[in-house]
Amino acid sequence: MNDLDRSRMNPFASVSRQTFDEAERQGFPAFVGPVRESSPVNATPYLIRYEDFRTRAAHWPERNELAAALDRVKSHAERLSLVIDAIVIGGSFTELLKPSPKDVDCLMLYRRPGLVEATPANALNELQRSAKEERVDVRFIPIDGDPLILIKCLCYFTVLLSKDKRAKGNWDVRVIRGLMLLDCRS
Repeated sequence: MNDLDRSRMNPFASVSRQTFDEAERQGFPAFVGPVRESSPVNATPYLIRYEDFRTRAAHWPERNELAAALDRVKSHAERLSLVIDAIVIGGSFTELLKPSPKDVDCLMLYRRPGLVEATPANALNELQRSAKEERVDVRFIPIDGDPLILIKCLCYFTVLLSKDKRAKGNWDVRVIRGLMLLDCRS
């Protein structure tokens, strides 16, 4: 299915693409326009298909290598029989004006297909550890479990991935960057 067919089936896709383009031009802020005019459609997280992300990331300063490492981690997770439906990226990777992010901070939202047994926790822990060596700071979140746990995890990590690390104290949380939401579904 091509982009035109997708956008006919889902008008949200066209608006999301335009919003992603604008967010990219602005360096992925939390909001591309006034907060009062923002909605889930035109604010963070900025939605893009995984393949399109890989193409664009190749042209972002100092990020092609990190995007390739992310791709390797995703492939490894899929070899563990996980279906990665989405990836949320935050941290300094999304600050395009920052010349050299130290890593890519992300969440991989996964499910287990059909009758596949649960992936052992030690396998995910090992993948998380080896990913860190490749400068991919990843957390794995199952989307086929308890919805309240999923919502809680997404809320927590959304704040964590978008906050200013230079803030002083636990009470001083400032959202300084937007997030990317990569659609990994075929």
